[in-house]
Amino acid sequence: MCGNLDRLTLASFYASADVFVHPNAREPFGIGPLEAMASGVPVVMPDQGGVLEYGCAANAWLAEPTAAAFAAAVRAARAADPGRLRAARDTAHRFRWRGATRRYFDLYDEVYASWMVVHGPPEGGPYVRAQLPRLDAHVIRE
Repeated sequence: MCGNLDRLTLASFYASADVFVHPNAREPFGIGPLEAMASGVPVVMPDQGGVLEYGCAANAWLAEPTAAAFAAAVRAARAADPGRLRAARDTAHRFRWRGATRRYFDLYDEVYASWMVVHGPPEGGPYVRAQLPRLDAHVIRE
């Protein structure tokens, strides 16, 4: 609707909003709600889908994906509960790119250290690698 916006313009739009509504129940993650949370705007989102990776009743106004439920959630969000907005900003802070990148590389380092154990090259020969465990045998830590 607005096209590609620079960061300052986008931040200004978020800051000018009374409520940010993200109705897509099939969104795999949704960066828009996180940006709105970071801006201190109440966020209304569906009670299903990928946004639940970070959104919950403690930091957003969740609604069943129907027009009536979203309308009720928007009315409730306009009260802008300060505790919920604080929790939303904390959530957005945890999902900043710097932290996400750090966690990704920490995980990569952990995987490399545990799965790709190199015993040093034999004289004139290739590296010997340990047998790799199944991927689903490991759980990603937060």
